[in-house]
Amino acid sequence: MRKLLTLVAFLLIGIIGFAQQYEYKPMNGLEQKVVERKVKSDLDKTILQEKEVKKIEGDQYHSLVPSTTNQKGKATLNEGFDDVTFPPVGWTRTQLATGGGNWARTTPGANSTTGTMYHNYATGNHDSWMVSPSISLPSGHKCTLSFYERNLFVPADYEYSGVLISTGSADAGSTDFVEIYESDEGISSFTLKELDLTGYAGNTIYIAFVYKGDFAHSWFVDEVNISEPSLADYDFSITYPAGVSVLAGESHDYTVTIYNEGLEDDTYTPVIAGSGKWSYELFDTDGTTPLNDPVAIDAGDTYDFIIRVTVPATGVSMGDTDTENFMVTSTTGGAS
Repeated sequence: MRKLLTLVAFLLIGIIGFAQQYEYKPMNGLEQKVVERKVKSDLDKTILQEKEVKKIEGDQYHSLVPSTTNQKGKATLNEGFDDVTFPPVGWTRTQLATGGGNWARTTPGANSTTGTMYHNYATGNHDSWMVSPSISLPSGHKCTLSFYERNLFVPADYEYSGVLISTGSADAGSTDFVEIYESDEGISSFTLKELDLTGYAGNTIYIAFVYKGDFAHSWFVDEVNISEPSLADYDFSITYPAGVSVLAGESHDYTVTIYNEGLEDDTYTPVIAGSGKWSYELFDTDGTTPLNDPVAIDAGDTYDFIIRVTVPATGVSMGDTDTENFMVTSTTGGAS
């Protein structure tokens, strides 16, 4: 059995001559950025929302896009907070500090849904917990926690917001809870977040959304879902990098990770499969050893390799685009 995953590299560049060098920009040249701030006082709070249009210069983006999509399995937890009853059945809301605020429901929710849960800023010290019902994760399954979130007044007034997991106690504040994600970046509109829980397969778990702060930020969480498709004997995924700035005539190394998500050990062969105009090479992680041979990856392990792209020193113009295909082949053992 063979599985193919094709990655397509898009490289958008623009050049400006200066001091015999070239500076690269995205084709759009502008990025809309919403900056939200708030001003504190002893008696009142004024929210200032500013829209700042900021010109982003010096960026050249090389993005790797998988040609396959993730397939979600049966959901063991699916809460959208659309019902007016809050907390939802089975969820526990606890305030461990002295502040008067807590988790609540508001409207609208993510993706045009009716409701969402959120924790607004409020006077006083807060240690607010929303704990899910118990969730049994089956062994031999790929388990993923997903949700949509917004996080306002970050970083200016941020104190703490995070997701914790427990395989023991469901009690808020229990030391059985360990952090699996901290939401410490500003997010102006609902954005999907996915967390891998496969390492907890075979356990009964509790998920806690925890907010801490005094007159701090505002955190919205919606469409909380845990899916658990069965793990195949042979399966893998690719983690690919974000874009960076590269000068004409120079090279940049992108680190790509192959993750063997299957139940069996497997062997993988990364190759350049297209005919891009610019230079692309594959290397081992040392950056010097060419990657010409298949690599063996044990079940549950990862392997990193480098894609090195070199932009021509001449012959490039504003808005030039180069596309290259990269293919990773999984060669399974035995008949399928």
